[in-house]
Amino acid sequence: MADPHVPFHDADWCNRVITHALRRGIKQLILAGDFIDWAAFGIYGRLAEVNAHEEIAAARQFFECLQDFETVTVIMGNHEMRLIRMLNYKLGAEELTPMFASHPGLVVTDYHWCTVRSGGQNWRISHPKNAHMKPASVATKIVAKCNCHVAVGHDHVCGKIRTEDAHHWAISTGVCLMPKKLDYTTLTDNTRWKVAQGALIIRSGWPELLTPDCPDY
Repeated sequence: MADPHVPFHDADWCNRVITHALRRGIKQLILAGDFIDWAAFGIYGRLAEVNAHEEIAAARQFFECLQDFETVTVIMGNHEMRLIRMLNYKLGAEELTPMFASHPGLVVTDYHWCTVRSGGQNWRISHPKNAHMKPASVATKIVAKCNCHVAVGHDHVCGKIRTEDAHHWAISTGVCLMPKKLDYTTLTDNTRWKVAQGALIIRSGWPELLTPDCPDY
């Protein structure tokens, strides 16, 4: 699950993804960057009308829904960096995240990526620095560098392709935020692409890209 941007997450969509994953026997959850928005420490905090206390409370509530997973891994996103920069890098995600994320199998890294081994296949789950409006475009370039399947958040688009060598998947996971909750970012016209919701299940090495219009769950 990438880009929930708590407290701007879509609770209905997140619950739908979590329920479906648990029914499929998924035991490991990865929050692939921008779990918490930290709007209070950004230029839009006042316009979003949230404060840090509300963001932390929402994050704690979110984690209450994750207790049935054996492990929850939290990787870094650019929004996590808002607070870390405010603290002049004196604390990192490994110190800050456990303050609001309670789970017996919690794993936190200051890296913006992690690796998954599933069905004999190597996957890299990433919240990269780059973004592109074309789904899987950034993931495809990371595949070329890392020689493994790649799924990325951050670009806020959703789609999957096979790379030209047909050996690897390149995937943009989509987001778990509610787009209309971020309307304050559209105060001025811009050429940013439309946000697409989605999430990814990797089971026995095979990717299942979930979208809100999928009729199977």
